[in-house]
Amino acid sequence: MPDQDDIANQQTLLEMHRQTLDVLLKQQAQFGEAYAPPAIVNGIRSARDSIAQIKQSLRDQHNGSISTASAHRRAEQDRRARDAERQHDQPSGRLAR
Repeated sequence: MPDQDDIANQQTLLEMHRQTLDVLLKQQAQFGEAYAPPAIVNGIRSARDSIAQIKQSLRDQHNGSISTASAHRRAEQDRRARDAERQHDQPSGRLAR
């Protein structure tokens, strides 16, 4: 069982990845999604994957050992949430006047 220091370190790491994601999403918005450099796109994907992994780890630590079926459901929920967030982040195609 992880101690409080391990959990605090995971939470700190989670916050760092969220801050990185925020910066990268702002950079992507400045370029426009279609013109964002690959480093930004890959960084966004990496940050989102890291966030999902840390969140799952924290859940597992909190709940103890969980069943494989439950882990798959949660992974699917996280994937759907990320997909919805990506859809929300995409430009609408309209130009501001």
